Amino acid sequence: MKKELFNLSSKTALVTGANRGIGLAIAQKLAQYGADIAITARNKEQLEKAKRKIESNTDQKVWTFSFDLENTKQIHSSL
Repeated sequence: MKKELFNLSSKTALVTGANRGIGLAIAQKLAQYGADIAITARNKEQLEKAKRKIESNTDQKVWTFSFDLENTKQIHSSL
């Protein structure tokens, strides 16, 4: 797919479970198409690795949020 057909410049994407596997691959691809990325996962160390990987391969901003989506109290306290 050509990048001009799928331009995400000036957009921000939220990807959950983005510290590895499919979530990381989706976050990377969205960043390659111009989106800034907010990524979430439970494991903070893996999340930081994912952030560095995305940033090193793209010029996009990446924000990390480490929490368990099932724990709503934890979500509110980390924002």
